[in-house]
Amino acid sequence: MANPWIEHVKKYAKDNGISYRSALTEAKASYTKKDKPAPKAKPAPKAKAEPKAKAEPKAKAEPKAKAKPKENKENKKENKKKKLESKINKLLFRIKYINFYNLNNDDDEIFDIYQEYTKLKPKELKFFNKNITESQEFNLNKINYLIEARKKRGRFESYKVPFFLKFAANTFDREKVKKARKGLLQSAINEGYKPTKKQIKLLYDGDLKAYRKDFNIKK
Repeated sequence: MANPWIEHVKKYAKDNGISYRSALTEAKASYTKKDKPAPKAKPAPKAKAEPKAKAEPKAKAEPKAKAKPKENKENKKENKKKKLESKINKLLFRIKYINFYNLNNDDDEIFDIYQEYTKLKPKELKFFNKNITESQEFNLNKINYLIEARKKRGRFESYKVPFFLKFAANTFDREKVKKARKGLLQSAINEGYKPTKKQIKLLYDGDLKAYRKDFNIKK
């Protein structure tokens, strides 16, 4: 069956000598919608006889709850160990990826990590110390330093304070300082801190040749 609207548009275009596309918008004004013939009323279905109500079945007695088997001692130990490992690994992960470059917005995160670390139980601390990496230990030292600064001044120090000097002065293991000094200095430079010659000497134990080698600086 042809669509009355399409037929009307075609006729309008032909009568007025315009394109079918133009007639689509213009033909609306002269189109009257034809009412669809009302659908024939269906005969009402015959009412079915209601089925007889069945007698309700007797309620069965609830079975007695079985006693849970006692947890094996070894399973308990294993579960405790897994919980401990999960807790420490989460803390180590947070220490590893903490953002030191935006301290004004990260004070709460640093303080939260510090509190979690200080509340570790002896067993947890033992596992923590066993699994901490050099970079995580370095970050933890940073956190401790910032917390101490906050206690003294009532806020965290800016990262632009030369933390690398504090690290060098407080670390007696010179090999550890030697490994970390390039990264420490580069982080400070990236943050806009300009170290003085005196500070570089302190970090490099007066060995400016090593400093020039690290940063490819020619005399």
